[in-house]
Amino acid sequence: MIDIKHAFGFTSEPFPQDVKIEDLYPLPGLDALLKRFFYAVRLSAVSVITGDVGSGKSTSLRYATSKLHPSEFKVIPIVATTGSLLELFRQICLVFGIEYRSFSIALMTKIVRDIISEIAGGREGLFADEAVLAIHQGSGGLLRRANTLAKGALMAAAMEKCAVATAEHVRLASTEIL
Repeated sequence: MIDIKHAFGFTSEPFPQDVKIEDLYPLPGLDALLKRFFYAVRLSAVSVITGDVGSGKSTSLRYATSKLHPSEFKVIPIVATTGSLLELFRQICLVFGIEYRSFSIALMTKIVRDIISEIAGGREGLFADEAVLAIHQGSGGLLRRANTLAKGALMAAAMEKCAVATAEHVRLASTEIL
């Protein structure tokens, strides 16, 4: 690999990604972005910045946030998300340094089956294996979401007078939840 800094006699790396705020080139759209950004800040609103890859979204946001006092504001950039609520929560946890932990399919299967067995007087088999897998996938391993899906799946099964909740019942429950 050629070291262009050495090859051309540069004193620093050209076109770096981590340009100091005071060295940023004032892009034409930056003033409009700042006005909209601070309008959202005044309203305590959520603000979305969109644009093509490399168009300066992150740099503009970094510039705008440099004007905020760090003890008063915490900007949470959500980057390259799938659009799911779970992904949003993961990125927010990451910004705040919160350990995000989800349960494995094996552990979630045990938890779901133990809870149901306990409240059903030891009766087992209320969830088909594919239903537990669907609960795990639909919840992303988060217990509260899994609880909601499991309860909804049981309700869907009861409405159809089925003795066992299936993956289809979980799917029906997820459409009611979301």
